[in-house]
Amino acid sequence: MKRILIASLSLAFALCLTLAQPASTQDQKQAVQEEVAAFKQSLAENQKALHQSGWTENTQLSLKGEVKSTKIEACRYGPDGKVQKTPLSAPPEKKEIRGLKKKVVEKKTDEMKDYMERVVSLIGDYVPPPPELIKADVAAGNTSLSPQGPGAI
Repeated sequence: MKRILIASLSLAFALCLTLAQPASTQDQKQAVQEEVAAFKQSLAENQKALHQSGWTENTQLSLKGEVKSTKIEACRYGPDGKVQKTPLSAPPEKKEIRGLKKKVVEKKTDEMKDYMERVVSLIGDYVPPPPELIKADVAAGNTSLSPQGPGAI
């Protein structure tokens, strides 16, 4: 649901920027400011709606095409603003591994968990973009109302 909201927001923002064709540079700067303000307001409204809803998260870990584990969780935002997850599926059945193979499996599992946590953290830094980053981009002149290439604004 969150991905759909973000994708539709991005598409709407891109469409608004494409359709606006101000005549002068001053008009263009003012139009950019207005579009950015509308985008920020839309982001805030969508975040508020998202905080009031819930979703189901399905996570599958696969290695070389083979699914190693599947986890299904009910998610919603708590009063502190952080996502709270409730497991809906039973924990995976653990096979008893001994000796050196056990240590290798534990090491690889820890490495993968660490990597995925860093990926999720990085994505969280960009989606949705924080209002202060939008403001900094506008101030730096990194915004434009003209198409930059196929499918890009």
